[in-house]
Amino acid sequence: MITQARERIDVLVYAAVFLHEAYPRLNHLLHERAAEGCAVRVAVGDAESENVQARGQEERFGHGIESRCRLALMHYSSLIGTPNIEVRTHGTTLYNSLYRADDQILVNAHVWGVNAYGAPVWHLRRKGSPLLARAVGSATLGSHHGASLEDHVQALDRPRSRRYLATMTDNRKGNAA
Repeated sequence: MITQARERIDVLVYAAVFLHEAYPRLNHLLHERAAEGCAVRVAVGDAESENVQARGQEERFGHGIESRCRLALMHYSSLIGTPNIEVRTHGTTLYNSLYRADDQILVNAHVWGVNAYGAPVWHLRRKGSPLLARAVGSATLGSHHGASLEDHVQALDRPRSRRYLATMTDNRKGNAA
């Protein structure tokens, strides 16, 4: 899906560290897509936010999610400052992790008390119409997910810089001493 994206790639997650574990060349691919004019936006959870910490309590995994958010941000750190790539954090409640590439979106439905990897994933595609998938009642399957992604990435997240990442890393080292 990402390898075929030409216009945009959006990732809205708490951490999704599996992406870099499963695809060690993910940053190279995102850099390549951006160099060819594709807009890439990545928003990971802010480990210090109340919503991320609450999610960790719900998962009953201690501070695991906070550390995964920090690790995810570190994975993307080499992309910070790259033209056509935005790496941000958010402190919002996520009901779904969203992965969009052009006219396709993967929706990982979050389930209370379960890590995202244990929850269902839907693959929605636009097929010959201006809306993703097909109409369901008054909404369109996928349209709300796309709008949710836009709301998070546009309004509720924080751009991150290499300086922020260095500060975060220095603070973590100080806490370990």
